[in-house]
Amino acid sequence: MEEVLRLEGISKQYTLATERPVLLKNLFWKPKKEKFWALKNIDLAVKKGEVLGIIGENGSGKSTLLKILAGITAPTSGKMQVKGRVASLIELGAGFHPDLTGRENIYLNAALMGLTRAEIDSKIKDIITFADIGEFIDSPVRTYSSGMNVRLGFAVAIHLDPDILLIDEVLAVGDETFQRKCLGKINAIKRNEKNIVMVSHDLSLIRDLSDRVVWIERGQIKKSGKPLFSIKSYLKKIEDVSKKFHTNKNRKKELFISDVTFEGKSIDKNVFSSNDPIKITIGYNNRRAINSASFGIAIYDELGKRLSGSSSEPLSISKKSGQVKVTVNKNSISDGQLYFTFAISSPDKLINYDWIEKGYSLRVKTNKNYSDTPKFGLQWMKND
Repeated sequence: MEEVLRLEGISKQYTLATERPVLLKNLFWKPKKEKFWALKNIDLAVKKGEVLGIIGENGSGKSTLLKILAGITAPTSGKMQVKGRVASLIELGAGFHPDLTGRENIYLNAALMGLTRAEIDSKIKDIITFADIGEFIDSPVRTYSSGMNVRLGFAVAIHLDPDILLIDEVLAVGDETFQRKCLGKINAIKRNEKNIVMVSHDLSLIRDLSDRVVWIERGQIKKSGKPLFSIKSYLKKIEDVSKKFHTNKNRKKELFISDVTFEGKSIDKNVFSSNDPIKITIGYNNRRAINSASFGIAIYDELGKRLSGSSSEPLSISKKSGQVKVTVNKNSISDGQLYFTFAISSPDKLINYDWIEKGYSLRVKTNKNYSDTPKFGLQWMKND
């Protein structure tokens, strides 16, 4: 199948100043500077009609990659080939002139994308309708709220009939109705076999829209493949890092979670039957003889979507170490991975003694008694 986008050895280096420049001092000594590689040796090809999702932690290089694809910034080294018109939804409204009206900015931005006056005239009614900012379309953009800027920016970019659409977290803004409109438009582009390259921390959205997902870590491609393959690999790494970070920090904590164990009707090691109770034991160490605390749990699916959460009433706790148990009476998935966050706080919730973000997981498989009713029942008890 024809390739519409190819990157070969793309790297991007930035120079970071490690100290504030002082004029007189700089006459004799140059400020210290460090080199930072935001991207390093990225090789990537996108075929016609493919939707590519990009995931990774903050600072991994995702947005830098999109900015290179959009032509906003140039790579330090490497080659890039792009076929067709590119539209970007990266910094919506960033190119608007504040003293021009919304209507005038539509013409300006579309002209910069290479559209003729006649082409813009044929699209402007649809753009204004989609933006849905009413009479403000003929007011200066400097009078717009941030939400109105987003609406207008998305409406302009999405109606330019791009061959490749670049999206960076823009669906995280706006109200529910506007987000649904945006998703509908993106799906229409996908049906027309146009290309989409999107960055998002919403893993459910990435899974549903993407044909392939690339996981970027520290400026390099860590995994590339089917959406669930890349997403699960990414979440497993987060789980491992959370455990390691937690272990290294325990030495300085007054009250911390020492271990977590799971019990229940097991199909295999760490694989439990759906719709059956799962008993969780949270062990803790108490270095400061704290008298009482509240324990918390949050449960997520394999795409990071929160399914349920609960916190205990204030519990009296042992002066040295002990255990607290919580029972998950129901689970809401038929087959998949569950991720758990655990926390300990003061009774008034003002002090967080310990927090393990998605540090534990287990797998659930369907059994014959499975009920597809999405319910969770969480029951707490102290077991010192």
